[in-house]
Amino acid sequence: EIRPRDWSSDVCSSDLLVGAVALSFTLPFAWVTPTEPLHVALIFALGVFGGAGHFLLFHALKRTRPSVLGPFSYIHLVWVSVLGHAVFGEFPDAWGLLGIAIIVASGIYIALAEHSRMRRREREAPVQ
Repeated sequence: EIRPRDWSSDVCSSDLLVGAVALSFTLPFAWVTPTEPLHVALIFALGVFGGAGHFLLFHALKRTRPSVLGPFSYIHLVWVSVLGHAVFGEFPDAWGLLGIAIIVASGIYIALAEHSRMRRREREAPVQ
């Protein structure tokens, strides 16, 4: 859980630093210098949107419990399926769709169970 006094920029900066240090060891083996301006712009956009996504995620985690946000993260399964079909011409087979359904159903079940548990706790709490 993120404490209310934690700054999202501090948490994002530490994530960035750890990621940069950990992945810098792979650079000699995998880096190819981009030659096209479009590639440079895409790498830059990836950094900006990825950083903004992390920043917004940490703000959301400061405002609510992770169990409430969990089901929203499953939307990535939809986007990955759509982009996989659009870019690579592939779509999950029946087993893949079954797995996605199980994951999403589990997330919804956990969210509903957590919600009912919190409501029960609120009803049983003594009035002050």
